[in-house]
Amino acid sequence: MALVAGIEDEQWTTSTPCPEWDVAGLVRHVVLGNRIFVGVLAGHPVNPQLILGEYASHGPNLLPGDVEGSFADLVEAFGRPEALERPVAIPVGTVPGAVAVDIRVVENIVHGWDLATATRQEPPYDRTDAEAALAFSRRAMGIVPVGRKPFADPVAVPDGAPALDRLVALLGRRPRPPTDSAPTS
Repeated sequence: MALVAGIEDEQWTTSTPCPEWDVAGLVRHVVLGNRIFVGVLAGHPVNPQLILGEYASHGPNLLPGDVEGSFADLVEAFGRPEALERPVAIPVGTVPGAVAVDIRVVENIVHGWDLATATRQEPPYDRTDAEAALAFSRRAMGIVPVGRKPFADPVAVPDGAPALDRLVALLGRRPRPPTDSAPTS
């Protein structure tokens, strides 16, 4: 949410490392994804019309409450006792709730990195979160069904690169070159 608050007015139309979206489209995509997961965790099927309508829409702009609300609702939905135990049907298939949590965390971290990169902000993720997302992503990439690859082909980075760089590279992004003020974790 801090990343969204840090977007300057002129940056909403800036391209992102995710070629499908500019900043505004990327934020809408993340909010929509959060809403979809909240719905499926409540037992609702994925609504293709909602997905297509949201992707096709170029306005209206999201309000700050939409972003904050989607994250708060997602945390609440994943916090329900049964959420991690039962299978849920998400856009990539039916998975255990605990796997759905990991998928959504990776999606939010990687698209958060996309947003930070596009808007010249520092990603707010610590090494522990990035390492956990990287470990999950490495396992998941080996079992993603053919034709369902969610991100671009991996990009090579040095083995000693920070965990966040290795994560975004695994999922097809070119990490930003380090700066003097950038954290090295």
